[in-house]
Amino acid sequence: MTEDLEWAESKSKERQSQNFVKTALELSGYKVMDYGIETHNMDIVKEIRGSYKSKTNHRIFSMPDYVVVEPETKKTELLEVKFRTQDYFNWKKTTFLFGYRNIKDYIDYWIDATIVIVMEVKPYCLCVRVSDIDWNNNFKEKMEMKNGSITEVWNFSGKYKLFNDIFPLITNKHFMKALHLSKIKLSGKEDKEKNKK
Repeated sequence: MTEDLEWAESKSKERQSQNFVKTALELSGYKVMDYGIETHNMDIVKEIRGSYKSKTNHRIFSMPDYVVVEPETKKTELLEVKFRTQDYFNWKKTTFLFGYRNIKDYIDYWIDATIVIVMEVKPYCLCVRVSDIDWNNNFKEKMEMKNGSITEVWNFSGKYKLFNDIFPLITNKHFMKALHLSKIKLSGKEDKEKNKK
């Protein structure tokens, strides 16, 4: 697969993941509003794209995807949604790749945000509060990719929360309906288990 095709597929899965998260929340009664830089004035993006020397630019590009409002209390949450391809998930051993400085930017500028990791395997969706991330324990290593970019390897063991731990109004029914509507393809293993039921 060429780099362009990989990028297009990755962006498609990212959009599906964002749609899944937004749908699950809205089905459960939460108000979800776009917040990330992609939904802002594109003139801003054009002007500062590729310029990462400024702290303000870093902050703008690392803006979380959504602001979520709980309907009764009006309590808000900032959410950053990430899709990660995984063959399996192990609560202790599984690692996730993030771009160079991504986690540092969240820690520096969005400490009150929650990262939502969407996968094609159970439990499909995990949350990690940025304020719970411990650089010394959760950061594992830096790797250079084929294209020369630097990727960071993270393990959030002990920091994971289920989606409905953060958003208790989400029911299993809403969760599964949102998965279906978002057309997130479950891994073959999960499909086989589902068909047995």
